[in-house]
Formats: sequence, C-alpha cells, structure tokens
Amino acid sequence: MEILDRLKDVVAKGVSWSLIRMLSFTHEIWKTFGEAANERAKYLWDLYLQHVQNFKPLFYLDIGAGLGYNTLIFGKNAGEILAIDLQFPKDNVLKNSEKAHLLVAEARSLPLKKELFDVVSLFSVIEHIMNQKLVLKEALRVLKPKGKLIIQIPNRFFPIELHSGLPFVFFIQSRIRGLILRKIGYGWLGKIDVPSVNKLKKIIWKIEPKVKITEKKVIYPRSLVWPKLRPLYILIQKAGILNLVPLGYLLIAEK
Repeated sequence: MEILDRLKDVVAKGVSWSLIRMLSFTHEIWKTFGEAANERAKYLWDLYLQHVQNFKPLFYLDIGAGLGYNTLIFGKNAGEILAIDLQFPKDNVLKNSEKAHLLVAEARSLPLKKELFDVVSLFSVIEHIMNQKLVLKEALRVLKPKGKLIIQIPNRFFPIELHSGLPFVFFIQSRIRGLILRKIGYGWLGKIDVPSVNKLKKIIWKIEPKVKITEKKVIYPRSLVWPKLRPLYILIQKAGILNLVPLGYLLIAEK
C-alpha cells in the first residue's frame, strides 16, 4: 500500500506540474496574441483587399470589437465606425479615433435599425457565441443591400487549438471534451464552439439564400506565430500542409 500511495502521489504531482505548464503555455500564447494584434489585422486587411478594391464604406459596424485593432484597420477608409462589444478593454485603441463610436450591446439583439451599414464584420467572435444563427441574422439585418459581411474564424480542424495551444481539442466529442477540459483547468475553452466553414455557409444561406460567399484561407506569416511554435509552423508550411489545413478562414458574404 505504501508503494501504491507513493505512486499516486507522483502521478498527482505530475498532473499538477503538467497543468502548470499548460497554463503557462496558454498565458504566453495570449501575451504574444495581444502584442501581434495590429499586424494580424493588417494581414487580414491585405487578404480582404485581394477580393475587394476601392474599399470606402460610408458606415462600418464591427461586432465584438474587443481591443479595436481590426476595427481601426478595416475602418480606416470608412466615413463612420460603430464598434460593439459587451465590454471594452481599458486599453482599447479606438478611444482616440474621431470617427469611431463605441456601443455596449448584445450581438444577438442589436439596438439598431435594419439596413444601416455598408460593411459589418465579426473577427474571432462567432465561435464565442452560443446562438450563432441569431447573431448572423442580426448582422445581415443591419447590412444594406449589396453590403458585405466579413467573418473571420479559426479552423476547427487545425491540429492545435489556437486559444490555448492544446492539441486536437475539437476532434473530441463535445460532452467528453467539456469534461476533460474542466479536469485540466481549461473549462472556459468548453464554451467555445468553432463552426466549420460549411456550417457557417448553411446558416447564412438559410437566412439570406441569395448571398454570395467567398472564402479566403488564413495562413499567417511566420513572424506572427508564437516563437516556441514557430519551428513546427515553418516545417508544416514548407510541407504545404497549411494550404490543406489553414489556421483559419476569412469569409466575405455579399448581400
């Protein structure tokens, strides 16, 4: 029994140490994530300009604006910008913008009239919302005819979960995944539901059957990848794997 108790103690310490390492891993990823936010926004902007030229919307709405980096980049040619979120961080970069207006509101029930905006965007937002159909319905409702809805999502089939650095998270059945994540201290990750591109398209077409959707693969430059993951990233990039399994997608839906 003494040997068995010692073994259990060793295993428990091993699990605790692994958990500490994973939490540290997540912290470092998020730190780098914030530092590179502006450069990632510029990359997405360049990717978008491959599809759309002379991008000068009169009214631009960014849902789930967060720190505001994407909002500023995509709204630089807009006449007026409205940024919506449940809560804006103190270090939000939109505070000094004369044409940006901040509104605390719920994405599933926008306090806005229909067909107001030339462009509506959701960057890394849709996967954090439970009723994705309702959010997309609201986004399309406030979008003008011939307006554009921009959606950026991570790839649920990418081997590494990009919010945490954990491998193969979304390959696990949802109920089992939630249990495992709670056990290892990542319960918050269980609330994230990354939709596939096909699922998003089906939802949008059910709301607006005539919408034309273009998708772009998101393959960030090596400089934007967390340094400790960069060697692996370079390897799979050279092997052409990222063309088959990109980090995410940029969808452009034209109403």
